[in-house]
Amino acid sequence: MKNMKKISILVLILIVFNFICSSYIAFATDDPPTDPADPADPPEETTTTETEGSGGALSMDEYKKLSDEGKVTIGQSEKNIELGESDVGSATSKLGTFITTLGGVALKMMSKFTGDGGYYYYESDFSAEKTGLFTINSLVFGEYVLLNPKPYQKSADLATNPSYTPSGVNSVVDSIKDKGAEISGFFTNISLLLAVPMILFAIMRTISVQKARDLAAWKKILTRWALCVFLIVFFPYIFAAIDTAAGSLVDGFWQMRVGLEEAGYSAFETTVIEDLSFQVENTGGVTSLAYSVVFAALVIAQVLFLIKYVFRVLGILLLFIAAPVIIMLHSIRLMMGKESDVLGEMFKNYISLAFMQPVHALFYLIFFFSLSEIAINVPVVGIILLYALYRASNIAKAMFGWELSSSIFSLKK
Repeated sequence: MKNMKKISILVLILIVFNFICSSYIAFATDDPPTDPADPADPPEETTTTETEGSGGALSMDEYKKLSDEGKVTIGQSEKNIELGESDVGSATSKLGTFITTLGGVALKMMSKFTGDGGYYYYESDFSAEKTGLFTINSLVFGEYVLLNPKPYQKSADLATNPSYTPSGVNSVVDSIKDKGAEISGFFTNISLLLAVPMILFAIMRTISVQKARDLAAWKKILTRWALCVFLIVFFPYIFAAIDTAAGSLVDGFWQMRVGLEEAGYSAFETTVIEDLSFQVENTGGVTSLAYSVVFAALVIAQVLFLIKYVFRVLGILLLFIAAPVIIMLHSIRLMMGKESDVLGEMFKNYISLAFMQPVHALFYLIFFFSLSEIAINVPVVGIILLYALYRASNIAKAMFGWELSSSIFSLKK
């Protein structure tokens, strides 16, 4: 309950800032405005130096004195400047600049990290390959080679250039996948060494027993061990079939996205990032701070999605490595007469991770193309939709009955 109150307060603050942004926009001009001359004032010759800039500007010495001591010379009199509206505007502008700088650095680092791995999809005008920006839009539609979760598929398998050689971060990820395949193969061999004797023993007992009840029991054990051996040998192909189904959905959603963009729809994040960057640079005071806060909230959402997808890659790899052991333990527990659901949990978790991307892509299409103009004109609405998108996989689980208590705005993991 306390967490929901915090979220509600945060959303309220963002709405207020967005109201400020949409209601009080002050664009800077190339030339600073000048006040009209008072006819009663006699003309005065002025000399503009390099440090003074245009008419009415402070010299460098005057500016330093104003900044350090809060004093300024007007005519022949020296005045003390007290904290007022201009100081508040200056302070909020500096705070906004600081927030924007941090967000910009984070966005640049994410863009470089994902961009160094190359791109799989790039036909869109708003693709990361063309904009150079990391976006959730590009992430959920599978543009980044680096975040390809298939443990048996390396960057070279996705490259269109036959002479491609993995380097940098792709080389590291490919080596991790190679090592994972080796470990998985080792576990597979160990599991088969244990399972094959058990299935042979079950066959012998099934043939030798005389009582009908014992025969039924050993047939059941034999069936379980036969299934165990089958899954140990063929689980990579089962996982590959799941990945293929999920990949086909992502490919279809990508084609839909490109078609909508060609029909005139603008990408939410790219458009808003460009607009916010312009507004922060060309406004000041509280207005600039408001745009900075919205920009920071957008970057935070992108960071959360990137972390989620990095863990998705690692989670799928770990399930692929541990699958033979999990299958073996499941069979042993059943043979000992104990309840076991580890096998079902393994496949459920793999399906959940594999289909997380097409679910996000589907919800992105629903949210940001049906409400494209609203999200772009009122970025706070877009950020709220991004949070809803972050919880979208829980909605899919609830639809399949995996987590009936989850909801789109629930904080339950």
